[in-house]
Amino acid sequence: MATISAANVTALTDSIARHVTDMQALLGSTAALTAGQATTLGKVAALADAAQLYALIDGFQGFVNAENALLASMASYNAILDSVAPAVIAIEKATGGLAAFLIANTIQVPPAYADAHNRAASTRGSVVALTPQGVFGKAIANMGSITLSGAGAGVYTDNAAQGATYGNAPLSIFNNKGSTGGAASAVYTVTYSAYVAGVLTTGLSANATMPASSVNGAAVSLAVSGVDVTGVSCTGGTAGDIVACSAAALRTPAY
Repeated sequence: MATISAANVTALTDSIARHVTDMQALLGSTAALTAGQATTLGKVAALADAAQLYALIDGFQGFVNAENALLASMASYNAILDSVAPAVIAIEKATGGLAAFLIANTIQVPPAYADAHNRAASTRGSVVALTPQGVFGKAIANMGSITLSGAGAGVYTDNAAQGATYGNAPLSIFNNKGSTGGAASAVYTVTYSAYVAGVLTTGLSANATMPASSVNGAAVSLAVSGVDVTGVSCTGGTAGDIVACSAAALRTPAY
């Protein structure tokens, strides 16, 4: 068998990742189904003929119980990950070991695929866990923010970071004030951590300028990627400005 290409591995792992996230969305939206169950049972209960009601109610309640049991068996994230394990194992075999293949070809898989792969690695002996270097980070809306008390002064508030099994994601700063920013521009310096040549490195820094009077949500790229933000300082700015750091996913997995 010919060696599978990096492009095909990217396409296939993206597809599996999309299956995982779509299953999450599907099983997380059962409100309509639950309401439908109540409506269906209500129709049986509303039958005017008692004999008909008693002839039907056990069967209909049994159907609802079976449907709920099916949903419960599928609803856990691990159950979703286990459902794609056969494809994960097939990719592991086709690449001769996906973890090494990703590093050798300098490509990364989505976080959801990494979850499925590492789940298989923990439950099946034929799969080797991925390192964060082979996984791109997920989108995080707010990794940390600074609230200015005046020009060049403010308080930093830490927030979310990438999970331990995920790698770098592109970082940006954005106006998180909820309204238009102040009349003075500011240079924000962000201290962050990132995987560099596969090694988690702390104390890195990058800066970007937030223009004066930026609209709420206006973003500026830091032109770096990382896994955690540990501090933000600034030069300039206006009291009351709030600037936060976000991470963007490298790409959106597609079928």
